[in-house]
Amino acid sequence: MVYILILAILAVAVFVAFVFFGKISKTIQVAYPAGGEELRVGGTYKIEWKAAGISKVGIVLFNGQTPKWVAKDIDASLGSYEWKVYPGQDYGDDFWLAVVEFPWQSDSKVAYTKGAFAIIYPEQSSCAGASIVNQWPYIPGDYPNIRRVFITKNTFAGNLGGLDGADKKCQDDASARGYTGVWHAFLGGDSDKETAVNRLNNTPRQLNGVFVEANPGIKLSSGINCYALLGNNFDKFKATFSNLTAVNKQKLSDDFFANFDKIWLGRIDSDSSNSCILVYTNEASAASDKYSFTSTCQRWNNEKGSVSEFGGQNSIGSFPNCYTPEGNSISASSIGGLSTGINGKTANTSYFSPNQGKNCDTFQKLLCIEE
Repeated sequence: MVYILILAILAVAVFVAFVFFGKISKTIQVAYPAGGEELRVGGTYKIEWKAAGISKVGIVLFNGQTPKWVAKDIDASLGSYEWKVYPGQDYGDDFWLAVVEFPWQSDSKVAYTKGAFAIIYPEQSSCAGASIVNQWPYIPGDYPNIRRVFITKNTFAGNLGGLDGADKKCQDDASARGYTGVWHAFLGGDSDKETAVNRLNNTPRQLNGVFVEANPGIKLSSGINCYALLGNNFDKFKATFSNLTAVNKQKLSDDFFANFDKIWLGRIDSDSSNSCILVYTNEASAASDKYSFTSTCQRWNNEKGSVSEFGGQNSIGSFPNCYTPEGNSISASSIGGLSTGINGKTANTSYFSPNQGKNCDTFQKLLCIEE
């Protein structure tokens, strides 16, 4: 009987020891990355670990945000996993990896890299990498016949000092940004000879060129900049002014897109109206206040919003009557200019317009094009 009792006690002791020591013998150590490495987007790296008492592991990546699974359900005895850092992966400093017992539970074993590592964007010999990451074509700065385009940082009411004054504002902004060369405002006047298209056509390169955002996206290892493509010819560039909102949002950089509906244009071509434009306003107003007798803020020398601010129509001359869509004659009492804008209410149906009238006391930006 004593022997039976002793055997029972020994059996219990062995079982407890097995359970206890079996649990504490579960170990994981991460061997690579060890911390301090620079892993390049597009590269393949071998994550290495040592594990004991564990059959399956998973790998998790995190950098202060929601952790992301790199791999799941891996045979722990393999001790390594080939990790392809695909384009589109976030990059920057302070990344960590964890190798965890899989499937993950609250008491599962976990081991971390000993220090943070960086995921970096590789120095490219071409702009293909930038095109993949941004999902839009990027052009190298040494591509033939590039014409850079930017939107001014400052805003201006309709008194721009005429077309020459608008060009000077573009040139001053370009100089402040460190851009070399001669710059012109893509802005039209009253006559057909002064439309924005004809003014650009009078520059040395006329309408030729590959149009790109002036602010570069990525610099190549050779020192050449990559620029986001706006249009591989003038017609493609001009089409941007009438694109669906969803298309432009995908096509343009965030800053360019955010300002693209706030640009003075005037008469973009000979099809643009030179009088009786419909003025966009969010405020309730009289019918006559919705029509402007000018489309260029009186040759870009006026920053008033309505005729009444001059003390009456007769104080600045006689202006043509306009006609409503129903064919009714109406006297225009607004002073406006043609601008970019967005028409439509829903994300799927809204689109940009180069013919949205805005009162001349509205503060807008200028679109500047390299000569």
